[in-house]
Amino acid sequence: MSNRKELDKKDKSQEGWLDEELVIVEFECIDCKKTDDVPDYIIDECSLDLKKGEEVELECPFCHGTMIKAKNAPSDE
Repeated sequence: MSNRKELDKKDKSQEGWLDEELVIVEFECIDCKKTDDVPDYIIDECSLDLKKGEEVELECPFCHGTMIKAKNAPSDE
């Protein structure tokens, strides 16, 4: 019985992060022009080592080219 209480306690301790809204940013490949939705937390992790003014560049999952944040992305507005 105490085992079940421990499981319930663990589940409740992790509720907060599950309720957060996932922010998606659209990236566009400069080579093939395809777009891909990238979670904001991935962009945050990739931007840790960037200097001020530098943009995050990701590898395109379609052609392995370079993806940058789409200029017409809704998050720009």
